[in-house]
Amino acid sequence: MTFVDGTERNETAGFGVRSGRGAWDELMEPSLVALYFACFMSCASFGIVLPSLAPYVFGLPSGSESLLAVIVSIYSVGEALGALALGFLSTTRAGMKLTLVVGVAFGLCGSWFYATASLFGASAARVVLLGRFLQGVWAGGAQSTQQAYVALKLANSANALNLANVLINAIAVLGFTIGPALGILFHPINFRFGSYTVDELNAPGHFVALCCALTILMFLAFFPANLHSSPPAPSEPSFKPSSFPDDLEAEQRIPLLSSTTARLGNEGAAAPYGKLILLNVVFGTQYISFALQEAITTPVVQQLYSWTVVQANVLFSAAALLALLVFVGVMVYQSTIAPVSQRGMVLLSLLLGIIGNALIVPYNSTAALPPARFLTGFFLASLVTPIGRPAVMSLYMQILGDLPQGTWMGILLATGAASRVLGPYVGVKGFFTLGVGVVFGATALVFVPVTLWFACCNMTRVHYSLDQIGLTSR
Repeated sequence: MTFVDGTERNETAGFGVRSGRGAWDELMEPSLVALYFACFMSCASFGIVLPSLAPYVFGLPSGSESLLAVIVSIYSVGEALGALALGFLSTTRAGMKLTLVVGVAFGLCGSWFYATASLFGASAARVVLLGRFLQGVWAGGAQSTQQAYVALKLANSANALNLANVLINAIAVLGFTIGPALGILFHPINFRFGSYTVDELNAPGHFVALCCALTILMFLAFFPANLHSSPPAPSEPSFKPSSFPDDLEAEQRIPLLSSTTARLGNEGAAAPYGKLILLNVVFGTQYISFALQEAITTPVVQQLYSWTVVQANVLFSAAALLALLVFVGVMVYQSTIAPVSQRGMVLLSLLLGIIGNALIVPYNSTAALPPARFLTGFFLASLVTPIGRPAVMSLYMQILGDLPQGTWMGILLATGAASRVLGPYVGVKGFFTLGVGVVFGATALVFVPVTLWFACCNMTRVHYSLDQIGLTSR
């Protein structure tokens, strides 16, 4: 095999994967550590207010149930728009650093509006709506730009790139799932500053605003300037020999193919839009299951088992812990034993979506759903996004090749956000109208054609010749 710098070596050994220890050293680079913190806070901002959102809105002038439903959904609308707009902005002359700072500035303003809504009198509830929308723009833009930055930062190390994908997606999913549990911690807060009060209802907004300010300082201090998520023109090698460290031996380099036509294997120079569309469909399907659990788990357990909100939050926390254990297991296995098949992980997540949601369907309408079966189905379904999200994003980045990473990652994340807009609305309406069996049964059925489509698609001809460096399996 010939590398971009002309080096040749035997294709049967080495496969261009750095050692686990070297990959971990790269993952702890200061700009990436700042990215991890920003990723967690942007994703946690969705759920951190959920335990107190309803009483907060109802306690404001013009607060109502209908407005509450819009406030919950508007976050994901902002997330979709932010992913598209800021993902594209990162490919322009503005660059990634400015894009990330602008995105967090949206989050800072949104959190401030949310926390201080009571100061706006009769318009307070609408200010909360504006604040949640801006927080969503921050979360969507942050995720698309962060993934594009990781793709460029670690492009010369396949193992580090995949470990970073697992890690940053672990942080994102944990932010979404553990956010509600973090919100409970603000319960004892009650401070008064003159006529203004910081209490358990608006304290989460103040906390997120402070974290946004800290994130901006970290980005300004640690991020390189003038970095864009658009790769060089196709006429130039995307990764020049000088980009490799001096101490990296030839047999450790990733077998990047220098021409766009060669990168796309036997498919010629045509861009792999079919595979990108498929991965968008897979990603959106995974998030349908995630959004459904997010929206109706609490009313489901209240109706079926008379559980309290606190017990429901314990269930979410247990799911977050299970996701964390899975992420740690994958990272340890990949860094110490062997690379993990990204295609296999996606297939596993889709199968879990079918089995987990199907288990929550009562087979006998006259009998109660056994708690053990519900919990088994719930925890299996809760692993769909933690297992599938990093693998889909890894395949997506590698298939993109010379296409603008920021723009396309924005499209992918907007697809997931769209599922989180429609999922709660359809799930809540379906649950209270048709029942738990219809909702979860229909969700399981949605996974079936998507699983078959993905299983029949060849995902090995991708940008980094992944079938030769062990990152995918046929």
